[in-house]
Amino acid sequence: TEPFAPAAVETVTELDVIHAARDSANGDTSVLVVDARTPGWV
Repeated sequence: TEPFAPAAVETVTELDVIHAARDSANGDTSVLVVDARTPGWV
């Protein structure tokens, strides 16, 4: 890839994250929620 080309990522909404966290908490193993915030955000 080009060094300054954007990575192919899928953007999600806050509601998508909430639903994924809910589903994961309810046992859905097809979902993985990763909190990648830096310490300043926590």
